[in-house]
Amino acid sequence: ITMPRMIQSSSSQVAELFKLKDRGKIGTGYFADVIVFDEKTINERATYEQPELLSEGMKFVIVNGKLAIDGGKYTGALAGKALRKPLNGE
Repeated sequence: ITMPRMIQSSSSQVAELFKLKDRGKIGTGYFADVIVFDEKTINERATYEQPELLSEGMKFVIVNGKLAIDGGKYTGALAGKALRKPLNGE
């Protein structure tokens, strides 16, 4: 899988599948969720036994417009928002 395809399948494709109209793309009116990573060092470290371990290679992570990872270090920001299924099932 190519890097552009991986990014598309884990962002805009997921947002479209779950009908999240304001997520998955960068644009006016969208939530500002952005990851800047080093593709040579990106690595998942979390396991079932240690789910709290952060991934490696993330340089900057912006969640809802707030900086959560700055230069590879967690800032303490808790900017995430739970996404709930609409009551009408759409």
